[in-house]
Amino acid sequence: MAIRRVGVVGAGLMGGGIAQVSAHGRLPHRGAGGRRSASWTRASAAIKKFLIAGVEKGKVTQADMDKTLGNLKGTTEVKDLADCDLVVEAITENLAARRRCSRRSTARASRTRSSPRTTSSLFRSPR
Repeated sequence: MAIRRVGVVGAGLMGGGIAQVSAHGRLPHRGAGGRRSASWTRASAAIKKFLIAGVEKGKVTQADMDKTLGNLKGTTEVKDLADCDLVVEAITENLAARRRCSRRSTARASRTRSSPRTTSSLFRSPR
């Protein structure tokens, strides 16, 4: 499976990190940061700050930084991820929110080939 475009639902620490790695790896990235653009604005500012520090330390070239930032695009709509080959869910650790996100993602991004989810603390209680 060729992955040409990556999408991430969620623009927190994990979502921003996934966005940065995919964009730095030369994959165009589209991030859905929630209902407000402020989430994506914060994530992209953090990525830019990290890259600037890398340039200053000589670990990243200016050209690499510019290419990485050029590969990043933000949105507030999950439907905008429909043309992504890989969509990663990296939203809040809230089961109800994840279920809503999963329903929207499945309905809107039906062309997506793979939709992994990140989680560290959600579990289902035994009955």
